Amino acid sequence: MSLSRTTRRILTAFAALLAVGAGVSIHSRVAPAPLVLAGTVDANQILISSQTAGRVAKLLVEEGQDVRAGDVIALLDPAELAASLGSFQAQASSLESQVDAAREAAASSAGEARHGLAGAQAALDMAKATLAEAAANGRKQQDLARRMLVLAQAGAVSAQDRDDALRGQEAAEAREQAARNGVAQAEAAVRSAEARTHQGVAARENVRSALGQLASARALAAGAETRLAYARVLAPSDGRIGILAVRQGEILAAGGAIATLVDLRQTWVLAAIPETRAGALKAGDRLEVRMPSGSQVTGRILVKAAEADFATQRDTGSSRRDIRAVRLKLGIDNPGSVFVPGMSADVIVPGRPR
Repeated sequence: MSLSRTTRRILTAFAALLAVGAGVSIHSRVAPAPLVLAGTVDANQILISSQTAGRVAKLLVEEGQDVRAGDVIALLDPAELAASLGSFQAQASSLESQVDAAREAAASSAGEARHGLAGAQAALDMAKATLAEAAANGRKQQDLARRMLVLAQAGAVSAQDRDDALRGQEAAEAREQAARNGVAQAEAAVRSAEARTHQGVAARENVRSALGQLASARALAAGAETRLAYARVLAPSDGRIGILAVRQGEILAAGGAIATLVDLRQTWVLAAIPETRAGALKAGDRLEVRMPSGSQVTGRILVKAAEADFATQRDTGSSRRDIRAVRLKLGIDNPGSVFVPGMSADVIVPGRPR
């Protein structure tokens, strides 16, 4: 049975649609093409700075020079630092003499004060004993004088005896008063000795104060000695001198930059991958890296950024939104230190099945 022309056209169009659908299905299973990412070489860079202020007396390196850890990078003028150290050391030495003198004075004062107080206390005890004896004798003479007065009135004793008894009483009272004066003087001597004891305490305080000043001077001297050692600026690690930030003769403040040191033992490539392809990569994956010289090395993903960054291109699909990028950091071997920061590199992301 023959088909009409219209029927044949319909069948032909349907077959074409089936063919297109089959092609789309096959294409959807084909891996995306490899992706070339533009990357930049970078490395660990250390800023070498001065730990003390001073004038740069000599620079011992040049840009591009390889150095080892501990190599001298620069020398600062040590004259001012040495003078400061000498001043603090002289001050410490003077204070050491003051401490010795204060200790001797304190020891002498303490010894004299103890002996003086003991002597004054003994004298006071003796004066009190004398007073007690004089007081007892005074009472005895007073009783005798009263009896003699009574007897004299009765005519039992002579007027001479009465007068002698009265004179004895007066003498006893005078001795008692003298003894009281002796006690007062002895008490004053004790108070004076106690005051000298307090002076001994003050002398010990002087020793403590001098020791504090000496400790401060020694600390200042130690700091000056450390700053003098900082006049030799050393390389903190192996590497290559990048940029010299100062010239010989310039004045540096503490913390002032001297040079950058590039540690080419730690080299990596930074690149950004579109978010549409980033999901297929993870930390630890290895990718091919092509250098401008044509050499190829293997890069291992050290870091895959946790957040998408800038937009790299505009999506031409139905969503019409920007395609953002995810940053990658790939560690690479750098034998011979031939790869330096700033060089360009291509990171090859192979196609992967969907």
